[in-house]
Amino acid sequence: MNPYNVIAHVRYSLFRKCPESGWKIDTRTLNDHELVLITGGMGTITIENNVYPLKQGTLLYLYPGIAHSLNSGNDNPMSFYGIHFSYLNAKYFNNQWSSEEGHGALPIKIMSEVFAYQKIEGLFKKANTYWNEKSLGFEMACRSALLEILYNLMHNSEANYASRLKIETLLAYINRNLNKKITVDTLAGMVNLSPDYLAAQFKIITGFTIIQYINQCRIDHAKIMLLNGELRIKDIAAEVGFYDEFYFSKIFKKHEGISPANFIKIMR
Repeated sequence: MNPYNVIAHVRYSLFRKCPESGWKIDTRTLNDHELVLITGGMGTITIENNVYPLKQGTLLYLYPGIAHSLNSGNDNPMSFYGIHFSYLNAKYFNNQWSSEEGHGALPIKIMSEVFAYQKIEGLFKKANTYWNEKSLGFEMACRSALLEILYNLMHNSEANYASRLKIETLLAYINRNLNKKITVDTLAGMVNLSPDYLAAQFKIITGFTIIQYINQCRIDHAKIMLLNGELRIKDIAAEVGFYDEFYFSKIFKKHEGISPANFIKIMR
């Protein structure tokens, strides 16, 4: 699964300020996913018989099946935003979209201290405002806010941060050197990873194999040059790293569903 290809659906959004008399949720599991941002006060969450403190800036990610209970005392009652959601995994390849229902947890910690708290709080507040006002397009607006929250959480996850930086370095290299021979071994050597480990991490982070990504970039660049009309198809193939015009046409048709020549006719 590529976490950056998630299509999220907001089931509902809420804001709660716990009463001074105390508030709690007994042990439960959810059927959907929930993000909870603590905006004030103090409380606790119990997960698998372990009790953890909650305070402003704590973010909880509760996914289906994880048993938990929540408690806010009367000394300093909590306030928090919550967004319940489900998601699909989407993929675009070979000129076609496909999607499947998301299963399991997203790559987000169950409990963390939010990076850039004010920004994340603003997004939770925006989603909650859209949800409550129910104005035209509110579902899309809520989804947009949720996706930005998810992007920020996954993009700054410590678990994948080092690998992501290395992959970003390679993506930039690939896009600058499409006319050259690019091998997995060469890329692995650039970031001091084994070819097998790099291939696995690349697939997890981008959703593509290395070869799929390189070919997609080459085809995208070729489409721009085809539309410019300044070079022959043979020359364009060479410019994007395909030194066999027929192989270029084969890969182009696999991605776009039509040949380079027909692409020119249709787009012009």
